[in-house]
Amino acid sequence: MVARDYWIKHFDDVYVFNMHQQNGGDLLTNFVCQAIPNATDTCNKKMHELQQQQMNNDNDEASTTNVKTQRRSSSLDFNKLYIVATELGFESTPVKKKLFMQNFEEFQQLSNSNYDTFLSCLTKEEEQALLDKSLSFEKDFIESIPEEEQNNLDEKSHNLKHVLTEEGKEEHIKAFFDKADDLFCEINVT
Repeated sequence: MVARDYWIKHFDDVYVFNMHQQNGGDLLTNFVCQAIPNATDTCNKKMHELQQQQMNNDNDEASTTNVKTQRRSSSLDFNKLYIVATELGFESTPVKKKLFMQNFEEFQQLSNSNYDTFLSCLTKEEEQALLDKSLSFEKDFIESIPEEEQNNLDEKSHNLKHVLTEEGKEEHIKAFFDKADDLFCEINVT
């Protein structure tokens, strides 16, 4: 709220972008389409790329590509593991790094349950505390927007008041826990 209030004094086009929205796009596509004015051509291109990717994922019977793509955008697991391997004496060359990455990705795909044993995740209590903070932040943020500005929000803002309804809160909670395992887990390299 403080940052928004500060910048709105200096600029007439401050836009708060919801990075956690669940409207079918990925982060980059949503940002281009919603937060950058007059980026229609780029938005259309990104939407087309996303649709192509989703069609390819739908054609993959095992749907492992979709999970991998989603996880890759938020995961630094390979990089963390590779750094530890080089610190332990693994000789780093471009060819060996590529082979290491291929083996790592194959292990993730073929041994998903084994891979999960190497992950360190938030506890249920930590997840709940984070969710509570997230809900509180959204409520405070929405309530900080003057009523006349709330009424002028365009379709791209996805009716911010919806988050304050019981249905909106339930959608937020469901989306939070649907993503929790991907977003709040990382490989334990110790």
